[in-house]
Amino acid sequence: MARPTQTRRGQRFLGDENNRIVHDLEHAKGPCEIDEILDEGRGVRFEPDTLVQARDERYQACRRCVDEY
Repeated sequence: MARPTQTRRGQRFLGDENNRIVHDLEHAKGPCEIDEILDEGRGVRFEPDTLVQARDERYQACRRCVDEY
């Protein structure tokens, strides 16, 4: 289940509620704009904190930071 968050602590995956993109916080790059997502209140965390859960909730993987292979 996706829940609002304003922190990156204690999680690996962060969803952007506006564009439904999921980011891998362990591999996030500058263009991912993680700080902006959190500052603007667009961030969601997933329970459980997995890429599978994010995809189940219809979030697309970020091309920059999510290694799906």
